[in-house]
Amino acid sequence: MSRFFIICYTLVLNGVILNAQSQFFKHFTTDNGLPHDITYQIIQDQEGFIWMGTDNGLVKFDGNHFKSYNYKEGLDSSFVIDIIENSSNQSFYIATWGAGVYQLKNDSIYHTSVGQKKLTKIDKVHLLSNNLLYANVNRYNFSIYDFNKKQNKNYYLKNKNKERQQLYLDTVFSKNGSTNTSILSNESIINDTLFIHSSFRRDRITNNVKGVYTLDTKTLSVNSIFHEVKSKKIYTVTKADNTFFLGGLNTIYKYKDDRMVDSIVFPTNMQRTIIDIQVKDSILYCIGKSITDVSRVTLKYDLESEKLIDISKEIGIKSMVSDNLIDKNGNLWITTYGEGVYMFPKDPPFFLGSNTFINHDLKDIEKLDSALYVLSTNRLYKIKDKQILSSISINEHREKIQVNKKDHSINIFGGYEGKKYKIQETPVNVVVTKQFELLTEDGNILISNKNVNHGGELNAYKNGKKIYSISFKRDLLKEVYLHKGKLYIIRDNQPGIRIYNAYTGTLIETWDKTTGFPLQKVTKVLFHNHKMWIASNRGLFIVEGNKIQNKFSEQEGLLSNHINDIYFDQHNILWIATQRGVNIYKNDIVYTLDKDSGQKSSFVTAIMELDDHIYISGNKGMFIKKNIYPFKVKSNTDIIIKKKGANFIVNPINYLNPNSTKIHYKINKDSWRHLNTDTLLLQHLSHGNHKIQFKYKDGLSDWKIDSPQSFSIYHPWYERPWFITFLVIITSVLLLVIISLKLEQSKAKNSFLKATLHERELLKKELTNVHKNIAQDFHDELGNKIASISVLSNLMSKKMKEDTKEFKQIKKINRDSNSLYSGMRDFIWSLDQNSNELDHVFCYLKDFGEDLFSNSDITFYVENLEMSRQISLPYYWSKQLIFIFKEAMTNCIKHSKATEVVLHLNIKDNILIISLHDNGIGCAIESLKRKNGLVNMAERAKKINSVLEIKNENGLKISFTGKLNP
Repeated sequence: MSRFFIICYTLVLNGVILNAQSQFFKHFTTDNGLPHDITYQIIQDQEGFIWMGTDNGLVKFDGNHFKSYNYKEGLDSSFVIDIIENSSNQSFYIATWGAGVYQLKNDSIYHTSVGQKKLTKIDKVHLLSNNLLYANVNRYNFSIYDFNKKQNKNYYLKNKNKERQQLYLDTVFSKNGSTNTSILSNESIINDTLFIHSSFRRDRITNNVKGVYTLDTKTLSVNSIFHEVKSKKIYTVTKADNTFFLGGLNTIYKYKDDRMVDSIVFPTNMQRTIIDIQVKDSILYCIGKSITDVSRVTLKYDLESEKLIDISKEIGIKSMVSDNLIDKNGNLWITTYGEGVYMFPKDPPFFLGSNTFINHDLKDIEKLDSALYVLSTNRLYKIKDKQILSSISINEHREKIQVNKKDHSINIFGGYEGKKYKIQETPVNVVVTKQFELLTEDGNILISNKNVNHGGELNAYKNGKKIYSISFKRDLLKEVYLHKGKLYIIRDNQPGIRIYNAYTGTLIETWDKTTGFPLQKVTKVLFHNHKMWIASNRGLFIVEGNKIQNKFSEQEGLLSNHINDIYFDQHNILWIATQRGVNIYKNDIVYTLDKDSGQKSSFVTAIMELDDHIYISGNKGMFIKKNIYPFKVKSNTDIIIKKKGANFIVNPINYLNPNSTKIHYKINKDSWRHLNTDTLLLQHLSHGNHKIQFKYKDGLSDWKIDSPQSFSIYHPWYERPWFITFLVIITSVLLLVIISLKLEQSKAKNSFLKATLHERELLKKELTNVHKNIAQDFHDELGNKIASISVLSNLMSKKMKEDTKEFKQIKKINRDSNSLYSGMRDFIWSLDQNSNELDHVFCYLKDFGEDLFSNSDITFYVENLEMSRQISLPYYWSKQLIFIFKEAMTNCIKHSKATEVVLHLNIKDNILIISLHDNGIGCAIESLKRKNGLVNMAERAKKINSVLEIKNENGLKISFTGKLNP
């Protein structure tokens, strides 16, 4: 009975302590990707994957991703009740409620012929051997399927004797009340042995097995075992280290060598039948079913300490528990009817958050008289044995505390002097700055900042007399350390560290960026193992012999360069509090304690150790971790690598801290590369044999390197290097031949073009000579005669009377000859080669205009006559331009009534614009009766693919626009 009272006391004590605590666990529901929150049996396969049945199919889990198998994958029922692994053929057997048993192999699902066709509600499956599958159909009936014979047989468990239980198997079902009644049973499979025992379902209203029996699968005989419990209902059997554990009503029986060696009796007020037991490292994990209702809970019993804990109550599971699993790393998995899946780590830490602290934004921790004092915004807590003993409200907003071991008091400092408090008789003082009282190693000199004029002053005393003072009037002392006769002073607003002689007060040196120390804001200094450890906002610096020996920053694994606190525990392990979480330093390697590991604060403020526990404060509360043994580097990660063709599929498995997993790979002798996908595509590699190697780690482990794997890349002959090289060579030769032929053709064409151009130049010169000769012949022959007619007609007119008919005829002859001479002169000018030059054309028009308007009341102007280069007009342009603007000038002098007229030339972007603009009365072009002149001018412009625009604009403006040859 002593054990009974111990268990009762343990349950009561745990209820008091754990109500104020929150043990870390993980909870997976549909919000995390689980297909359904009603979950059933759960297993872990040989590779490490977690499998579980749900009301929405089968689930495979690697710690990060859920993969579902349902109707789409081949199941005819989404209610998956049980699953087992057959490692001999790398397959799984799936029990469904409503569709029988399925086999999953190579990610494909096949239906099997287990059980009767009408009885497809399979409750449990077991492998009796590599070729025998046991399936419990409805607790009265089970089937055994022989894979070799592909034969299925259904059996019923019956009792021959009502007064004395005698069990046997039959293939016929018997109703209640008959001589050989079928009775209710359940089973456990241990090392291919089938143990038959009571069923917890409908236990109080049906016939049920008492005791434990084994089934001989060859002879199908049923034999009694564990005779001490023959008259008791046993609901589960398991085995660990040659010891059997039998679950009964509020009791667990231990058997060794077929003899009962112990019984563990739970408190009578529990009233639970133990329906499942799993054993790991002297710990029993049980499922206890209430005999008064349908509730099921997970219980943890320590065989060494004899402590019993209701885990369901501890982590707040309200639904009925379906199954328990202890995975390879000792983590406990709990499936439930409605709350998804829980994962309870092997050594779970605690996290005290808003359920414990009124304000969970914790600023600092200090230790005094075997208790912790924790400061949050406006509140101070006293903690011991992971419990809050007391708390008080602080009116002033402070973020740092300090303990005074001499008078056993607490200082809360920062800003200004405040009132005094008490927390459980411990005095609490609100002060301006941190108080320092340091004694040199020889005990002769006391260095203190008590009774000073301001917060930046430090005095040294010898025999009660002040011998020197160090003062920073515009700053406060943040930290002062005394080590080997030197004072290390950290100021509030000054970067780096100042080092003084503790006996004389003289400045020895300054450590900051000006002296080669990249220190900015220093938060804490520790002297440990003959080294100086400096925490700063630039990372962690390790100083030895006044030189930085090592530095750790985000690049070396810190979660943040901004360090708030550092602490060496009893095992000489350095704990680092940063603005983004907790790091652990061991053997020059930095490890990470992230949110997945139970440390929920996004930034951490302080670290302290008390009673073999590490306490870490942060903005979300306090993280508490057992620290009886030194921090052990342990990998929580495995990777499954499968080759598929020329590719590798890499699947990491990590259930504790999956987000910290890193995987690298290298091919042949290349450098390591980070793998950021689950499928590594390697088809791009060269044809032939290669080697690949993987390494991986998580936040709490070192790199683990897998053995190299050989693989081959096969490319078709037309993709291999030799063929590609040959193809390049052939292509290059063909290109050279083609280029050579093209060059020859180009040379021949160039020669032809040169000859053509030469002939053209000769023809051009010859044409020029012809033009010149024609112009000269016209001038000499026809021009002189026309000029002679003009002169003679003019002389004759002077001798004749003006009113005679002959005078009028002579005058007409004179006018016609003058007109003919002028037109012939324009024609001869156009035959001249120089008439195609733009400056010649413009000069001709300028001369014509000056002559035309010289005897009139109109003033003639020319603009933009100068040109930067010689411009040759296209063929036939000069003649048309002269005719257009001679006509325009003639019309102007006849009809415009203008006083000014401007001839303007402009060239822009190879566009020629010539305009004639007068300030006369303009004209309504639409109302003109005779438009021949204007129409002819437009037609001439059109002949040379140009445009003539006529518009009224403060007079009449005629503009010619044409594109010159490039």
